[in-house]
Formats: sequence, C-alpha cells, structure tokens
Amino acid sequence: MKQKLLLSALLCSSVQILLGQNGTRPDEAKVILGSQVVRTINVVANDNGTPGKTYTLLNVYPAVTSIGNITVNTVGGNATFQANHNGSQNDTFFYRAQDNLGAIDTNYVVVRKDALSLDQYPGDANKDNLCNHIDILNIGIAYGKSEIMREGIYFNNNWVLVKAYDWTLTNVKSNYRYSDANGDGTVDSAGDVGTIVKNYNRSTGFVNVHYSPTGGESFQLLSPDTVKTESSTGNFTVKINLGSNAAKIKKAYGLAFTVKYDPLQIKPNNIIFKASKWFSDNETTLNFSQINPNTGEVDITLVRTTGNGADGLGELGVIDVVIEDILQGIDLNFEITKPVLIDSVYNVLPVTIPTPKPVHIVKKSSSQINSTTKNSGLRYYVNDQKLSLKNENTKPLEVSIVNILGKEVSKKMLAPNQLIETETNLWSSGIYFLRTANEAYKIFVK
Repeated sequence: MKQKLLLSALLCSSVQILLGQNGTRPDEAKVILGSQVVRTINVVANDNGTPGKTYTLLNVYPAVTSIGNITVNTVGGNATFQANHNGSQNDTFFYRAQDNLGAIDTNYVVVRKDALSLDQYPGDANKDNLCNHIDILNIGIAYGKSEIMREGIYFNNNWVLVKAYDWTLTNVKSNYRYSDANGDGTVDSAGDVGTIVKNYNRSTGFVNVHYSPTGGESFQLLSPDTVKTESSTGNFTVKINLGSNAAKIKKAYGLAFTVKYDPLQIKPNNIIFKASKWFSDNETTLNFSQINPNTGEVDITLVRTTGNGADGLGELGVIDVVIEDILQGIDLNFEITKPVLIDSVYNVLPVTIPTPKPVHIVKKSSSQINSTTKNSGLRYYVNDQKLSLKNENTKPLEVSIVNILGKEVSKKMLAPNQLIETETNLWSSGIYFLRTANEAYKIFVK
C-alpha cells in the first residue's frame, strides 16, 4: 500500500506527521465544515491499482486525536465518515486491509474540512438577493451542466442560507453552483425551476437587480384599441414583439420582463402568456411565466439552453385575456416593465420599453329581440353562441325554452336580478320560444 505503518506506532506517534499527508483518496476525503454529511470513501481503491494486489477492507477506527469527534464504519469495501463536531481541525481515521496473499496492512485517511461561507439562498441563481423569474436566465445559461452536489444539511431547497463548493464554471453574474438551485448537482428545468417557484418573490438584504438600459430596439404591445363583445364576457389577445427582420436583436440568449395589468378588472386565472418562437433558429427555449395577482403583474422569461446566443426578432408571445361581467365600457392598460436582455454569459443588453397600451372593452347592442315586459320582467338577448337571460323582478322567475315543435330544450330558474348565459352552439338553427308563467317570446338562433 502507499504507506505502511505499524498500528502501535500510529497510535503513539505524533499526529503532526499524519496531518502532513493528503490521505489515500484526497479528492474524496473532504467535507464542508458543519454539513453533518456522511461521506463514503473507497479507501482501498488506489491500492488495488498495484499490479498483482487485491485488498479487502477489514475495519476502520479514528485516530487518538479524533476519538469522539468522528464516526467511522465499514460498509462493504468502503469506509463511511461523519464529523460529530464543528471544529476546524482535520479529522484522521485508520483502516486495516488484507491483500490477496494474506498480508494485513494499516493506512490512514486525513479528511479535510472546508470552512465555506454561508452565502447561497436556494433559488437566487443570479446572486441579486431576490428569487424571481430573472433567475431563470441563469438556469438557461448553465442548463444541463453537472458538478458538485450540496451535502448534508445544505442539500435542501428551502429559503435558508447554505454552503456549497464552487463549480469550475462561472458567468459574468455568478458561479454555476447558484444555478443548481436545489443542490442535486445538475442544472435542469425540473428541480431548479421548481425551487425558484417554491421560493418565488422571497428576498434578503439589499436587492441588487440590474435591468437592461434603454437605447436598444423597442418592445411593442399589439392589440385592438377597442374590443367589442355581444355578451358579458370578452376575450382578446395582446401580442408582444421585440425586434424585426430589419432590426434583429443580435446574439441574444435570454429575456426576462414583466407585463403589468389591472388586477381589479382581470382575474388571475383569466390571463395567460403563450411563448412564440422568437429566436431566428427556432431552437427550443426554456419558457416561464408567473402571475402575481396582488400586484397585477405577469413575470415572463424566455431563455435558450444550448449555451450559444442567436438573433431574435418579432413576436415573443401573446397574452390571452378574458374579461368578465362587462355591463358597460371598461378601460384597461398593459405595460412592460423591468426588462433584462442578456447574452450567453449574462452581459446585459439594451432595450427600450414602449408606452402603456390602452384597450377599451365595450358591449355591443344585440341585433336580436331585446325586450322587457311589465308582466314578466324578463330581459333577453341572443348572439351566435349564447342566449342571455336576466330577471329584473324582485321575485324568482322560471323560464322554459321550447323549440318550434313545442319540445322543451331547457328550463332555467332565475333569482331576482340574476343574469345567466346558455350556450346555443349545439342547438339546431331556427325559431325558439321563451316561456314564463304569463308571457312567451320568440327568438331566432342561427
């Protein structure tokens, strides 16, 4: 073996001699101070590389100076090590192994404890003290890379400070270990993006976000100035553009931004972002959106995962919006804020945000019968897809809907001042009648 020592000499000799060595497996014989990790070390792996030798691990035990401070055990052909204290001194343990000729040798391993800083919050991938959609950019930059997973008590995805070894790769913003948000040793869209979602909008200390300076190509928000609807619900789309064939965004890698909307008029489940193929080579991107209902914001990120930038132009995506309870005109504004456009190493590129986009929602007057009688108090109207009924009485009102053959197709009980809508797209085209206790009204369904 690399170093043969008599057991009695090891137990009595100065530990300083031992501490000057690197140990049998110095690349594995290290832990983060205070991590409480259980480290498994194949202590005879190097020795088995000797021609004609095959070693079997017999037992392990701590050095005199480490007794009570560490726990070591054998598991098959490996030794398991765990520090039981937070002292900064290195720990040493011995092991006995027998070769294939029956000879027994004794060796030792020095386990180095690295006093790393508590400086990482899981999910803060770009080290700006805030966990949000902008961190997805760093996930895209480091996507698919694998190195050192976090260990012991630091292998978690909670918003608490953890320690971790630096990875060999870094970008302008941070080391890739920060992109490994959940600490499993691989940057991906499952565990790491999931950690960002779990800790979303959490922050600590001074938040230091660097947004894109103005001066580059301008965003565009494209939607009709006026949206007309025949029912109490209106649907429309807002397109988001950046760049064009004549003015491409050169060597872009990812883009994060926020769209503000009116949370008093739009419910969180009635607004959704759908990403488009913005990069000119149409490579797959990691797309992310998050609704902040309290502030009326949609956080959006589109980032590549290939490691190489590309030109971007045209439509970034569309926002689908549904407005409910339209009784009269509604005025809305959509605004882009806080853009971060980066290249493949996180250099921030300039863009220009546009003025807010106003959209006016109005309800059309129905072209069909729209009546109120003093006897029934029923108001109704139809369009191509829906029949709307409103009871303007102070008492409940029952309405039957029958076809021209006298067959009842539906029956509705309306509470006082209740408005209901019935889908008619599955009905046959023709004449129908609305019947109350006192009146009948003829309608035509296309």
